[in-house]
Amino acid sequence: MFLLPWERRHPAGPKDFGRLKYAEEEELVLSQLPCWADLTPEQYRARIAELVEEIEAEARADREARGIEPLGAEAILRQDPDGSGQTKGRRPDARVPLGSFPSALPFVSAYPSLPP
Repeated sequence: MFLLPWERRHPAGPKDFGRLKYAEEEELVLSQLPCWADLTPEQYRARIAELVEEIEAEARADREARGIEPLGAEAILRQDPDGSGQTKGRRPDARVPLGSFPSALPFVSAYPSLPP
């Protein structure tokens, strides 16, 4: 059974809530961009394909410039979906939000034992 992130973290363990019990079917209608409304379906598909190729080429060039290899499907599927990834090295927020150093000075001098 596939578990959603909140189901894995639940203290009582995963439960079967009948994930599709309240599911509703939705219909998604895709329509042409108004600026391309006069194009034939073939021309429209060609324009979309050009955009996709351009985006892929830019991403490929960026990865090559930075020396990054694409992960691939297997590596992506091995990752923890709950993993924070980029937020691990982040500093904690300030204890008191202060707009500027002059406004912080009275507070900092009144509570010298607090860490910065």
